[in-house]
Amino acid sequence: MFSRGTRIAWKVAGVGALMMSIGLFAVTARAGVKPGDVITPQNAAQVKDLVSPGVYYMVTHGMQMDIVPSERIDWPPPYKDATEKYSSQVRLTDDHRSLIGYVAGQPFPLIDTNDPQVGNKIMWNNVFRPISTDDYDLRFFDCQIEYVNPGHEQKIINDIQVGHYAGYDLVGRTEVEPLPVDPDFKKTGRLWLFGLYPLLAPQEARGQGLIRFRYAAPKQGDDTWSWNPGSRRVRRLNESLNSTATGAQSFDPDHYSGFNPKTEEYNYKFLGEK
Repeated sequence: MFSRGTRIAWKVAGVGALMMSIGLFAVTARAGVKPGDVITPQNAAQVKDLVSPGVYYMVTHGMQMDIVPSERIDWPPPYKDATEKYSSQVRLTDDHRSLIGYVAGQPFPLIDTNDPQVGNKIMWNNVFRPISTDDYDLRFFDCQIEYVNPGHEQKIINDIQVGHYAGYDLVGRTEVEPLPVDPDFKKTGRLWLFGLYPLLAPQEARGQGLIRFRYAAPKQGDDTWSWNPGSRRVRRLNESLNSTATGAQSFDPDHYSGFNPKTEEYNYKFLGEK
C-alpha cells in the first residue's frame, strides 16, 4: 500500500514503449526455462529473476506456471500514429508533476535513463498506455478472492460480480469519435470517467455502485460518489478513501486497474531496468 506524499521507488520493466515485445526466448534460455516447462514450488527458483516478487511468492506457495511460447504484442496502429504525431510537443511542467501539450498516444516514447525526470516520464507513459480502448463496458464482471492453500482445494472468501465495469476517456482518444479529444474536456477539465455498478454479489453489497471523475488540473482531486441502496443515498467520498482499506477487504479504487491514483500526488524515483 502506498501513501500520498511518500517517495516511491520503482523498478521499471522497460523504458520505451510499455507494450513492447519481450525477448522471452533469450531470457528464458539463460534462466533454464523453456516453453513446455511446468514451474511448481519444487523448481520455483528457475523463474525467480523473471517474475515479480508477488508472482514468485505465489509459485513458492503452490501456484503452477505452465511456460508457453512468447508472442509479440504491438501497439494498436492508431495509438502508434498518434505517438509519432504528438509526442514531440509534450513536456513536463516546471514542477515536473504534470504534462503540457499532451493530445494522444504515448507522451514520452524516447526516454534517457540519465534524465533526472525519468521516473515521472515513465509514470506518465503508464497513465496513457494503450491498455484499453477509448471507452469500454465489461458486463457481469467477476472477481474472486481466495486464500493461498498449497496442496489443498482453494477457499474462496469473496466472490464479487459487477453489472458494469465501465470507463470513458475524454483525452487521448485514438479509435472512436470524437478524436482525439472530447469537446466536453474544455468545459469540465475531466480526463476520464469511470463507473462500477451495480454490484450483483455478494448479497450484502447488492445494488451498490461507484462513479469517479479524474481531472487534468494537477491540484484538483478526483470526484467520487457511491450509491448505497439501503439508505437510498448518493454519498460523495473523501479522496483519501480511494486508496484505503475500509473493511475486511480493501476498497481501494486507486488499484482497480493497476497503480492508478492521481499521478501528481506521488513522487517517483527510477532505480534501474529489469
